[in-house]
Amino acid sequence: MGYNVYQDDELIAENIEEKEYTVEGLEPSTEYSFGVSQVIDGKESEKATVSVRTKPKVTTDEITEEIDIVEYDTVRNETDELPKGEEEVVQEGKNGYTKVTYKVTYEDGVEVDREETNREVIDPVDEIINVGTYEEPEPEPEPDPEEGD
Repeated sequence: MGYNVYQDDELIAENIEEKEYTVEGLEPSTEYSFGVSQVIDGKESEKATVSVRTKPKVTTDEITEEIDIVEYDTVRNETDELPKGEEEVVQEGKNGYTKVTYKVTYEDGVEVDREETNREVIDPVDEIINVGTYEEPEPEPEPDPEEGD
């Protein structure tokens, strides 16, 4: 046993077994009439008319934020003011970010519009490290004591 569904005398679903059927592409808040007949052993009953009113379109707005982290860079400066191999952090690094706020509109749960309402950019602060290059000079060799004194 199944059902045939007609819209404006056009067969749109044939011999479906479920008692519920979804018709795609209908306008919201609109009344429609469908013909439904029962099919038993290949024989179709007389069509019954079923009137339905589609649900109104549900529109919602939501505010969302997207944040992208911008990582800081490390800058290494060589200096002869520090012994070779020694490092000194002159400035701590700090990540920055870009935060974008959107107003997102959904119709029946599907996103239909996205509008940027605000953008905030915080630049990263580079980490600065001084790297020592100073090497003590080799001591002058001591002169040989003169012989014969």
